[in-house]
Amino acid sequence: MRKSWKIILGIITVWPIIYMVLFIAFICAVVMVPMLQEAPESEGPGYAMVALFALHGLTMFLMLFLLVFYIIHSIRNPKIEGLEMVVWI
Repeated sequence: MRKSWKIILGIITVWPIIYMVLFIAFICAVVMVPMLQEAPESEGPGYAMVALFALHGLTMFLMLFLLVFYIIHSIRNPKIEGLEMVVWI
């Protein structure tokens, strides 16, 4: 695998962890901001929530892709043999 693909794969692998932190921060902000306002407005979910759900779906698809990729990679890896392969999978 080329170095550029390894870097891209590394970034994609770290993304779910970064997304989890951003998701929790966003949800906390959505809960806290209306409490701090004097007159809370209820306009519906808004564009931020729609974008969040789209990003959430994309991240779940990405995690499924990574799971399949790493399972195939561990099966095809000649350095991993026997029971060690089961542990990696």
